[in-house]
Amino acid sequence: MTALDVEALTDEQLLARFEATDIPLDQWTHRTHVRVAYTYLTTRPWDDAVQAMRHGIPRYNAAHDIPESPETGYHDTLTVAFMHLINAARVHWQPWRPEGDSRVFCDHHRELMCKTLTRLYYTRPTIMSAEAKRSFIEPDLAPFPVVDQGDGVSSDAT
Repeated sequence: MTALDVEALTDEQLLARFEATDIPLDQWTHRTHVRVAYTYLTTRPWDDAVQAMRHGIPRYNAAHDIPESPETGYHDTLTVAFMHLINAARVHWQPWRPEGDSRVFCDHHRELMCKTLTRLYYTRPTIMSAEAKRSFIEPDLAPFPVVDQGDGVSSDAT
């Protein structure tokens, strides 16, 4: 049997695998998280895209026996913060690069590949708090880039 190469999957295939919790754990990387988030943001309204990530990541984690603890498992503020940052990049990128899929988007936005990007927006005590892990907290260092969340679907990007 041939091993799955997540990077070779189209966006549609990637979402299907994610929703089926069928992405191998060793390929559930930060880049794969960004690809899934970008794909949701280009195919669903903002609120639906955020909810899909909020429900999908814990479901994926449970299917792969990733424990919930203060240091591991789902972190709501990190998830929603990255959704904000990915969406801002997407909204500003889409008008001049509408043909790009999630792989092209990730290649073009290398800043989003930095897992610690949220350090520009949150102090360590805030982002590491149990409250931030449990539910979204607004940034305490700098605001996220301002974009009209609109309906989140790429055709409405400004």
